[in-house]
Amino acid sequence: EPKIPYRSRNAISRWVLILLQKISRVFVAYGFDQFRGCRRLLLFCFRILRPSGEVTMEVAEGKIRIDLQDRGQAPYLFLFGSYDETEKSALATIVKPGMSVADVGAHHGYFTLVLSRLVGSEVRVYAFEPEPAVYALLEETIRINGLTNVIPVRAALGDKAGAMKLFLDSANFGNASFASKNI
Repeated sequence: EPKIPYRSRNAISRWVLILLQKISRVFVAYGFDQFRGCRRLLLFCFRILRPSGEVTMEVAEGKIRIDLQDRGQAPYLFLFGSYDETEKSALATIVKPGMSVADVGAHHGYFTLVLSRLVGSEVRVYAFEPEPAVYALLEETIRINGLTNVIPVRAALGDKAGAMKLFLDSANFGNASFASKNI
């Protein structure tokens, strides 16, 4: 019997969530997720189950710590094991071994992990994340992957020095902003 490291409304929901994850991974492996509406349907099912809690996920680049209540990247990582292949491809084209890079708004560290693998272990990836709870996920992702080339920084970047109010999105934890209209 698999250990379920996250919470859902009841035991049946947890088993359905595990089944949904396995179905999603099979769909990805065979390319069925590219059929019109397939990903949307799987994400809809995920949202209906409303899982919560933190979990460590296996992705192609390593492991990542996510909060399942995050409705931004977390559902994609949980169901499909990746997020935004187009952006990953663009990064692979632009970022070369030996480059120092910054992940501004690092969130839980998915793209930090991608960048760390692209630049190599001898150079630095600076990962900026201002929100304390999300920063803790970033630190855990860095720790479990042994990313010695990543420097986490709990700060936001903007066009002015000093303290500013940070607005948080209660649904998408990676969508913090200095402007409330962006939330």
